[in-house]
Amino acid sequence: MTVKEIFNQISKGLNPDSSIISSIGEVITHDAEQRSDRFRADILQYLPKESLAYKIVFDANRLSEKQLWAVAYELLKSQDYCEKLAADMAETAEYIRHEKARKKAKKEAKKAEITAALNRTPIRKEDNDNLVGCNVKHGAFGEGIVTSETDDKITINFKVGEKTLLKRFTKLEKI
Repeated sequence: MTVKEIFNQISKGLNPDSSIISSIGEVITHDAEQRSDRFRADILQYLPKESLAYKIVFDANRLSEKQLWAVAYELLKSQDYCEKLAADMAETAEYIRHEKARKKAKKEAKKAEITAALNRTPIRKEDNDNLVGCNVKHGAFGEGIVTSETDDKITINFKVGEKTLLKRFTKLEKI
């Protein structure tokens, strides 16, 4: 564990994010303030009570960069805190890896779905002559059986129910 890693971690936790709203000044949300207070309580258990860093964390609401560095160097001496921080960082890194892998798999599945859709052979005009009783597949409704058709409309019984669609706008695949 390095001092810089500790500094980065405690600067996020001890100084909550604030928004500046016109002439009102800095405003810290109640949620951010509560997270900061919990983080502050957690940090205090790793600092010796007689240390300057303990007094800084205990007394100050917003810490300056110099104060944060003093706290970081004191926390570097705490083996327990360094182990906890290393475990937290490893867990975060694992979560990020998992999320990236999940997003990549989702993207590849979508790409495979698009490729499969492009490789399907749509029903050609000459195939439309005798579709009643044929199994077809629709992009949104899934598989179904053609129950009737006219020159411009086709009625298909899908799992979601019977749908009457306009032939010129409907892309169907014969199964």
